[in-house]
Amino acid sequence: MKRFESQEATPSLAIATKNVANLKAPAEKPCQVDVASDSASAKAIFGQMKQMKTTNLLKSRKSCEKKQLNITDVVSVDQKVISYGQFISGQNLGNEVTVTNKTDKEQSFSVGIDGSCEKFDQTESDLFARFCAEDLPFQTCATDARMAVNSQCKYRCWSIENPANRTLQKSLVFTLAPHEKKDFVIVLQTPMQASRSNMTAKLELSKILDHDDQKAVVEKRIRNSDSTIEKRPLVIHQSMTVLLCGKLQNPVLTCPKAITCSPQSIPVIPIVAKLGQDVQKFKLPFKAAHANTQETDFEFIFIKSVQPEPTETRDTLEEKQFDVFSCMTFFCLPAVLKVGPGAASLLTVQLQINHEKIKQLPAHLL
Repeated sequence: MKRFESQEATPSLAIATKNVANLKAPAEKPCQVDVASDSASAKAIFGQMKQMKTTNLLKSRKSCEKKQLNITDVVSVDQKVISYGQFISGQNLGNEVTVTNKTDKEQSFSVGIDGSCEKFDQTESDLFARFCAEDLPFQTCATDARMAVNSQCKYRCWSIENPANRTLQKSLVFTLAPHEKKDFVIVLQTPMQASRSNMTAKLELSKILDHDDQKAVVEKRIRNSDSTIEKRPLVIHQSMTVLLCGKLQNPVLTCPKAITCSPQSIPVIPIVAKLGQDVQKFKLPFKAAHANTQETDFEFIFIKSVQPEPTETRDTLEEKQFDVFSCMTFFCLPAVLKVGPGAASLLTVQLQINHEKIKQLPAHLL
């Protein structure tokens, strides 16, 4: 009996040990799966919270921006482009622009001529693309890739007339009552430094934000490093642009009888005088070089030659020419000639010779 009981006890103990081992293995495996699942869930929840935070900040930013009125909702101008047409140097031209406050409260603005850059970030074709080509003083070329030149930076020729004291300023600050209108004269002092130029400038009209406007605009950003929220003032540029344009076209005269004198390539009009006649007249034709030149009055003045420094031999060309020209006097009849793009205009030149002085000249000069 004892031997039988010991043999039975041993197998039962082995079976129990085996069952315990089989029970432990499944218990350890689900525990590992639960830890990984919890980590993935935590990451997913954190990502969802970050996304919701970003979405809420974007919505908050958009709502803040909607509170700020656009410049077109606050103020209006009666024209977006001011053309001065075609002009010549030495003129003072002015055009009016009307600014209107569209709101029910007082607003402050600043207006000025943009002179911050020598060239704009657009071509002439892009700047004037939204305007009718017939209303512009010059034609633009779509294939011209050059940036438009800022004539204000180049010539300093545009100004704003202050309505209060009638002085010319480059910029000024003003306030408009609710629905008030105010006229400003934009003055162009046509430059003398060039003969031809397509002139372009920008008139900048900006709204001055008051304390309430600046306080209401706040931008919130999430840092990528620690996901914290960073607050900073949101700068909103509230301004509009009015284009200023004009064509400088000084008349250029040409004479069909002129010849080019090298090496400076200076045009010279030759006149052949007869020494036996006291008074002689010559007809010289002049015509505008450009077809679109305005009809202009030209005044002709003859300037006497300056006597050169004498030399020992008195054989220089300047001295010989001065000796001959001192015996001649030129007049223009009339002195003012009207020249346009059409037919040539004739200038009458009268020559009077002093025969007494001619006789005193050496024979080799005549």
